[in-house]
Amino acid sequence: MERNTLTTMSQLKIGDRFFKANDKHKNVFEKIDHLVLRTYFQTYTHWAISASVLDVFILNENTIARHARAFKSDTPVIFLRHKPVESEQD
Repeated sequence: MERNTLTTMSQLKIGDRFFKANDKHKNVFEKIDHLVLRTYFQTYTHWAISASVLDVFILNENTIARHARAFKSDTPVIFLRHKPVESEQD
């Protein structure tokens, strides 16, 4: 995928960095693999953590539980880049 491409959250892969299309502050997030959360109203399958948090903290269960945000699959986002996950580098 090309940089600065308008896409949706469902088309991103784990490790992709993006910001929401309507965000005037352009807060950067990175898509992560997380458990599926089912509520009465909706099922959340797409999760991301702020890139500023990932740059400071080590990614573990406590960091994910505290800082993960759920996104709808049709949320419009701007793709920035793909950051390879450790398992992809092997």
